[in-house]
Amino acid sequence: MIEINRYELTPEHFGDNSLKLKISENIKKTIKNKGINYIIWKYESDEELFTLMCLRDKYSSENMELIMFYLPHARMDRVKDPSDVFTLKTFCKIINSLNFSKVHILDPHSNVGPALLDRLIVYTPRLSISQAVQQTAKESENGMVVFFPDEGACKRYEEMVSCAEKATGSKRRDWVTGKLSNDYIIHDDNIKGKDVLIVDDICSYGGTFVRAAKALKEKGAKNINLYVTHCENNATKGELFSCGLINKVFTTNSLIHTDELKEKIIYV
Repeated sequence: MIEINRYELTPEHFGDNSLKLKISENIKKTIKNKGINYIIWKYESDEELFTLMCLRDKYSSENMELIMFYLPHARMDRVKDPSDVFTLKTFCKIINSLNFSKVHILDPHSNVGPALLDRLIVYTPRLSISQAVQQTAKESENGMVVFFPDEGACKRYEEMVSCAEKATGSKRRDWVTGKLSNDYIIHDDNIKGKDVLIVDDICSYGGTFVRAAKALKEKGAKNINLYVTHCENNATKGELFSCGLINKVFTTNSLIHTDELKEKIIYV
């Protein structure tokens, strides 16, 4: 979804499925009155990138900012073998070429995306995490632990959580093949009898969080909640909501969510 000054674009398509883009009267009016101050892009597909390019071409003289929230391709932030394509690098090149006065993103997956983007403002999810911590703590009768499912999550969020106990975990890796296994390790012994809030950046199908929750239960955890900054619609296709291990899922509105997912998540 792309909005200009808070008015949503409604792209159409020609018979060959190419883009048919018209600017609505409401958008024309707001542009005439005050120009284009900003474009909000809540990512749904890469087709929207072409829409964005067409808009920037049409309004090239406008001094405008891009608010993206979620950074597309953020997980493709490295090339592991010759068959991989570094899509994040290409994506960032295109965004830079559109010459927005500022680009705003929330909680990127790593430092690679921010390093590749020009005129960037990065927002942390400190407030959203704090709300998830407070809601979990408020309902807890057992004391609570904030759990980081891997080293990356710990580095990103540890300093944002100062009011709760913390613990970390990781998936086992076969150091011969370099592949991750389904086994999960909890590195701390402060879980037993406590409620747990898992904190991370992105949820796709939720498999990592389900494995972490199983391991946490084996360590004696009571109630388990999950916070992710960006929750994809694929979360309803995995075991995240059917496994019976995770009570509540907190997230932000950085992405467009289906009605099915909206019924299962709590916005913070």
